[in-house]
This record gives sequence, structure tokens and C-alpha cells, in this order.
Amino acid sequence: MIKLVVLDFDYTLVGSEIGFYEAKAHKKEEFERRNLWRVAEGLTHEYGSIFRVAEELKMDVEDVEKVAEEIELERMKASYLIEGARELLSFLKQRGIKIALLTGNCRKAVLYALERHGIGGYFDTVLTRDGCAPEDMKPSPRCYLKLLEELGVREEEALLIGDSEADLLPVKSVRVIVGDKVKGDYNVRDLREAVRLLKRLTGEVNGHQIGDIRS
Repeated sequence: MIKLVVLDFDYTLVGSEIGFYEAKAHKKEEFERRNLWRVAEGLTHEYGSIFRVAEELKMDVEDVEKVAEEIELERMKASYLIEGARELLSFLKQRGIKIALLTGNCRKAVLYALERHGIGGYFDTVLTRDGCAPEDMKPSPRCYLKLLEELGVREEEALLIGDSEADLLPVKSVRVIVGDKVKGDYNVRDLREAVRLLKRLTGEVNGHQIGDIRS
């Protein structure tokens, strides 16, 4: 029985018209004016770059993190809801299935995007990199397992939806990948197809409970 669906954020639920590097370029003049461009310049979309830049510039990680947050917020100003996202969230909410968000993005940018698109109220919990040790974030399963423990859900009762290899956590939960970049337990073309899959997995349409049909 599915009691919880855990969603990835970036390009699974919410996308952006601009990427990390474009957002950084948009703010270059401002960063230069504030003497922060040397910090921003070395940052990449990978969270680990925050620690590398902090070490190279002999700065506090928290100060570098603030610059990364600004860039991520800039991206979310041009964000959009992935097609089918609201349909998926409504489907889960109507059936009493808990909904969680697990992402390596910063909390400030994620909450901004959820509010911007009017979907924050769907989630039972939102776990971002701010609430987890860096070494415990995806692709490590530790933050995910912490999330399950807090919500009182077993691995077998949860389903993960993401779009990348980092979402294929080594857990007993069913992993659903949107797209065909990597092979999940199930692959779907979009979130509307994910809803149809969930109907099958919960026995609503021509199927059986999740434990009976896992591939």
C-alpha cells in the first residue's frame, strides 16, 4: 500500500526558463558592485562547489551559501510548474497519500517557488539541503530514510518520483523516473503518466497493489 510519495523538485516538479549559469550571469553586475563576483564565479549547480569555493577563498561556508541562494532564487523568478504537477498533487491529496519534497536545492528558493505556484499547501514536509548534512543528501539514502522515519512510513510503503540518477536511491521504495535518461523501477513520459501509473499501483485501474506488480 502506498502511504507516501516523495518528489524531487528541480525539473521534476518545477522548472525554470534560465539555468544556474544564466541566473549567475544575470546577477553579475550586482555581484561585482557588492564585491561578490569572485565568490559567484566559482559556483556551479553542484552543491559541492560551495565548499570548494569557501576553501579556495578562505571564506565561511555560510557566506558562500548565501551567494548560492541568491542565484537559485534568481532562477526561481523565472520558474514554471511542470505540466501535470498540479494534477499529480491533487490526486495524491484526494486519496490521503502523504506528499514530501526532497531536494538538494536551498530551502529559501524552494519555498519561494512553491508559494509562487500555489502548491506549498500540498506537502506534508519539505526537506532541502539546509536540513540535512551534505554527505547525507542524494544520492545517499540517509536523508530520505530520515524523512520516512519522521513521517512514520516504511520504505516499502513509499514511492519516489524524480528525473535523474540521483533519485535512484538504494532503498526498497519504488523509484519512478520521469523521462528515459536513466532506468527506474518504472519510467514515465510525464507527470500525467505518473498519475496513471499510480492508479495502477494502488489498484484503481486494471491492476493490483504495488507489492504485486513491481517490475
